[in-house]
Amino acid sequence: MDAPDTVAGLTGDLFADLPDGPLIVAVSGGSDSMALLHLLAEHGRKALIVASVDHRLRRGSAGDVEFVAKAAADLSLPFHRLEWETHPTQGNLQANARAARLDLLAGLARSKRAVGVALGHTLDDQAETFLMRLARGSGVDGLSAMSAIQNHHGITFYRPLLGARREDLRAYLRKDGHGWREDPSNDDDRFDRVRMRKAFPELEAIGLTAERLAGTAIRMADARSALDTLALSFVDAAVETTPVGDISLDLCSFQALASETRHRVIAAGIRWITGTPYRPRADSLDRVLESFAQADTAMRTLAGCIFWTEADRLIVAREPGAVVNTLGAGRQWDGRWLIGAMPQGCTLRALGQDGLLVVGNWRDSGWSRTRLLSLPSFWRDGALVAQPLLMPQQGCDAVLLRGREEFMDMFISR
Repeated sequence: MDAPDTVAGLTGDLFADLPDGPLIVAVSGGSDSMALLHLLAEHGRKALIVASVDHRLRRGSAGDVEFVAKAAADLSLPFHRLEWETHPTQGNLQANARAARLDLLAGLARSKRAVGVALGHTLDDQAETFLMRLARGSGVDGLSAMSAIQNHHGITFYRPLLGARREDLRAYLRKDGHGWREDPSNDDDRFDRVRMRKAFPELEAIGLTAERLAGTAIRMADARSALDTLALSFVDAAVETTPVGDISLDLCSFQALASETRHRVIAAGIRWITGTPYRPRADSLDRVLESFAQADTAMRTLAGCIFWTEADRLIVAREPGAVVNTLGAGRQWDGRWLIGAMPQGCTLRALGQDGLLVVGNWRDSGWSRTRLLSLPSFWRDGALVAQPLLMPQQGCDAVLLRGREEFMDMFISR
């Protein structure tokens, strides 16, 4: 059986498991996502909606989007161009771009009432990611395989091509006369992924094939699942998620946990609060948690969160000084809140101490001061107009992107 037939048979089985209904197909113009688009269309998938994200990070990105738009038109499929308008000046640019891409796609899926989003990740991506993380000294979580199904902001993302090789997908495209766009960065040795990709021929010569590496990543994912089950049991019994977007946990029972379980609980809490897809380094977590083990009551900060104790509980909340006050992709504010219609002339920012003074009766809420400082609030001409939880006003709405269900999903969905 030649490569194109192998791909068609493999994906035919996987596509059969996709739920019925409108499906967003994320297409960059590269060979992997173009193959995904044509295979889905070829297998009679109905109600496809093609989306392409322009990160505007390099010349030619607009051309890639136009290429995808034409391919969608040729297939008589609706097309949506999504643009990343807010480029953070701090942090990992590539990681921020990936997070923005997921946010934009999730927002489109939500607006179109789609059953999910299909991504074009392949077995090669799986193996490359494993190698990059191995080089960085990652543990079980970092070395675990990407999941074929992942939840992001309540939207299900599917990766039906994880069992397919990139070259087989390209052979399929060539056979049927479908083109694709080459990203110049794929030959740029400044990127870890490119260097790993170029190392594959030598690795395969000594038995470290992409299939072998991806298989190891799958076994690591099984180990991660077992560890997550232990952490989930504690979360279910002893961790509260609150309407102000923080977590509270029983300190005594938390201290009795194994170090690995404590790390998992707090790392998930940080990710849930901030929206970052990455957990902090283990040594950084250790320093913060060790201070509370020694009954140190001073506040600590880590990864955009602030830690302190109230009575017998450890509180983890958004650090006020880390709040991103701009309204980002999909009307998300600070990666935590979904903002409704913005009243004319209003701007958004963290409530802060000056906002609390205006609210006045904030103590009646039952929440401590520090837990309220980072809440989204609406301002006009320097005056507080509304804070949806403490000082509601019609037309000023903010809803947490992640509730308790999403927090629990961090231990059972990837």
